[in-house]
Amino acid sequence: MLEQTIESMDSIIAGEDSSLDVRQTAMGTKVALTALKALTSQSSAGIPVDDSYAQLDLTDVQLDMANHQLIRSVQNLFTLCHQLEDNLQQLTISRESLEAGLRAAKVQLRLGLGSELTVLETETSLLELNNSIADLKAQETALKQQMNQLLDQIETRLELDEQIESLEGVL
Repeated sequence: MLEQTIESMDSIIAGEDSSLDVRQTAMGTKVALTALKALTSQSSAGIPVDDSYAQLDLTDVQLDMANHQLIRSVQNLFTLCHQLEDNLQQLTISRESLEAGLRAAKVQLRLGLGSELTVLETETSLLELNNSIADLKAQETALKQQMNQLLDQIETRLELDEQIESLEGVL
């Protein structure tokens, strides 16, 4: 279990899709997991460890620090997602307004009161706005994926906390 989690941290650290916060958190988590793995292997091998409690306390502190980093990262991503949603809403309202302007420009053109250039410019603006909306939606999807990665790490951390508590009972 620990070995798989450590390997998953390596993939997150190496992944270019992850943000800097996610990679830093994964590095801290990997250090704590490696220390926990060493402590666990010493205990299970029956090797007497004089400073087992100190090592366990250090690992516990490192895990707490990593937990706080994870939580902070999730909070930041959550805030960014809400900002993106607000921006998407504003762009959607702008698109509706621009679509109404395009309809009006086409009516004016049919009545001989407007120009084809105005219609083309409005259509171009609408296409650019649609591209912006698509870009924001892609960013939102990427942020949500990062949040899911972090939430998976938090779940793993909770499992590790349980393992540490069981180790404290053994030592």
